[in-house]
Amino acid sequence: MGRSVGSLAVLIALTGVAHAGPKLFVARAESSVDWATRSQVEATVLGLARNVDRGASLGDASFSELASTLGCSGTVERCKAEVLETLAIDEVVVITITPAGDTVKVTVSRATKAGTRTATAIADKDKPEAQVTSGIGPLFGATRVVAPPKPPPTSAKPPTNAKPPASDAVVVVNEQPRRRTEPPPATEPAKAPPPPAPDPEPHTPAPVVTAEPTVTAAPNNVVEDRPRRGNALYAGGIMGGGALAIVGLVFWQKASSIEDEIQSSPSRTRADVDRLLDLESRGDRYALLGNIAVVGGVAIAGVSGFLYWRSRHHTNTVARVTPVVVDGGGGVAFTLEVP
Repeated sequence: MGRSVGSLAVLIALTGVAHAGPKLFVARAESSVDWATRSQVEATVLGLARNVDRGASLGDASFSELASTLGCSGTVERCKAEVLETLAIDEVVVITITPAGDTVKVTVSRATKAGTRTATAIADKDKPEAQVTSGIGPLFGATRVVAPPKPPPTSAKPPTNAKPPASDAVVVVNEQPRRRTEPPPATEPAKAPPPPAPDPEPHTPAPVVTAEPTVTAAPNNVVEDRPRRGNALYAGGIMGGGALAIVGLVFWQKASSIEDEIQSSPSRTRADVDRLLDLESRGDRYALLGNIAVVGGVAIAGVSGFLYWRSRHHTNTVARVTPVVVDGGGGVAFTLEVP
């Protein structure tokens, strides 16, 4: 289960990038050397690969990790077809670094559906760039490392500190006006205070009548303060669920083609039987991935679509998703409940 979900995540993450020309993918190096040497060798090989594909990129996993995620173990020649087909690329570059004292042995393979070509170089452990370029460069038909494409320059210029022009103007500082001293106003003689007013008669206030508020323009005289949902999130769930279901259909198609191949393959020798068992295992794996992707995609898209519809119409309908088991498989059932 975990391996199937992992392969599905790798497929969705890596098939979203597309560019014109040959699609070349450089896997992380298979090595136990220190991180500095490994990073220098990977950067040099990636720069050589950009002579073939300017958009070549370095992945986050090695070839063996990718193949293991897809359920394949063995040599590059054995697992390259599944990796190329799953990642939708033309070729994959595999790097192997073997430490040997103060030097390292760098082996690089370019694996395509037509075949695999390999080149080897012995390089210094501290500064391997020059030896890797001269030894591995012919594999890519290159003699130099190509840097990644730079972003287009901006037309904005930084402001210059311009000095203010000299001027012969005379700055005049206005003086503050002097305050005049005026004599204090003449004081009037104090007057006797007025007599106190008589006490007012006691007054009883009239009762205050409060009218009950009348609620209008609402069904059943009930006003609901319903928070608005994130429609963008629901729309993203619909599209993501649909994309996941489409991926599941692709896996089903792959499983169907493998089943057709099994039906048409001979079973006379031991090698034929082993090949049929391997095909059957691959077909079951693709079928399982298809089931997970289709059921999960339909569930996500259905729930997101219902929540989006409910947020648009402001209803109190409740949706329930219930798993259903049938002969030969399973699915989900959507139930709408109106209170």
